Amino acid sequence: MQTAGDKRYFVGLPCPSAAAICMGLVSAAATLEIAGSEVAWLAFAIMLTTAILMVSNVLYFSFKEMDFRKRLPFVAAFLIVAGLVLASIRPSVILFAGFCLYGLSGIAFALLRRRRRASRVARADDTDGAE
Repeated sequence: MQTAGDKRYFVGLPCPSAAAICMGLVSAAATLEIAGSEVAWLAFAIMLTTAILMVSNVLYFSFKEMDFRKRLPFVAAFLIVAGLVLASIRPSVILFAGFCLYGLSGIAFALLRRRRRASRVARADDTDGAE
């Protein structure tokens, strides 16, 4: 289990990521020529969600322990290059999507951890009942 002092994780959505999500919506909408009034409710939902995630206990990977001096696996190098190529096509849209995925990753991993914990408890209860 990760603790709040574990430097591999941020507790809550980091403020720069939340800002990138909120401003990324504005930039992506401008790039796609979508009027602000058409995304007003989406903007409200994103602002509210990011605000809640910033003060939550959801853990987010911090990337602090990534060592880029070591040899990088081919798949990781390929994904980095593919991400840069995609970002060069429509930077605002791709970066907005990337930060949204980062924002959702904390929720997804929290749900995954909860599910694993519940299955461990269920298995422990099954072994206790079998005795």
